[in-house]
Amino acid sequence: MQRFRAFGGRRYEFWFSPPYMLSHIFIRDRAELISQVATSIAGVYVFPERTLVQLADSVTSLDQLDADEGAKRTTWRNAAILWDNNLSGIKALTGSIKRQGLFRFANDPVKKRLFTKLKVGGRSRQDIYDHGQSARDAWQEAEPGWLVEGNQQLSAFSSSLAGALALKGTHGTKLTAWRKSAAARNNKARGVNTESVAWYADATRKCKAGTTEGDLIRSTVPVTTRPTPAVGQAVISNVMVSGQDVHFDFTAPHGTRFTVYHKAPGSPVFLVVVTETREKSITLHDLAEGEHQFKVVGINSDGEGPESAVTTVQVAEEAVA
Repeated sequence: MQRFRAFGGRRYEFWFSPPYMLSHIFIRDRAELISQVATSIAGVYVFPERTLVQLADSVTSLDQLDADEGAKRTTWRNAAILWDNNLSGIKALTGSIKRQGLFRFANDPVKKRLFTKLKVGGRSRQDIYDHGQSARDAWQEAEPGWLVEGNQQLSAFSSSLAGALALKGTHGTKLTAWRKSAAARNNKARGVNTESVAWYADATRKCKAGTTEGDLIRSTVPVTTRPTPAVGQAVISNVMVSGQDVHFDFTAPHGTRFTVYHKAPGSPVFLVVVTETREKSITLHDLAEGEHQFKVVGINSDGEGPESAVTTVQVAEEAVA
């Protein structure tokens, strides 16, 4: 807890949760409550440091920055999913190359040594890629025309390694963009938190407990966070398919935001559709023909809850007019 906060050259003394203990969700929602209360008591009390419009604009700005951060986090997470999926294939084939190489060249000590030295089971992304490169080099030196697992070609494995580098670059670009957006959102949240602290201190000093306005402020605006119940498992409901559009609702006990995942026909992985949306339904348009799968995770300031069960829908081929 902290007692003194400065704002507009003034110092206020009272108890309030420090910013590092607060989630941006709490800061945003409290600012909205302050804006609402400030409007309702404007005939009696006006905060000298901010107008009603400025208090409302603080919430709007946070929402805009939050939306931008969510969108950039979605693209970053999807880049990470695609990169990790690529590396998963490289890791699996690296293991096969070593295992089958030791057997295939068991009677050739020189070539067998190429595969004996190979490392497998890398944990980091860099290790997995490096091990894959070594496996490719051993394959190239021992027998370029050899088909691993009966059909895997050296050229295809080399393409997977090249693809990993491209995906790494995309991931880095998206990560940098997300970090900048998150920093802007967090900086704004800290400023809004300072504004909220100052508003509450001044409002409760001038609107005493026992007055209508004073009691409204104290009963409506939280000054500290309370333990948040863990989020329960999300549930998808009311699924509707209309042509190439899919709509469904979702909820989760104690969930205040939601992340939606989608696995398109032919895709090996689920990708993020939207990150931490406040909405409790979604409609996706112009989906490709075939089987689509969806899952949802509920979130609150305590963290993420369990994933929902996977919902599968079939999208028919677009009718010809």
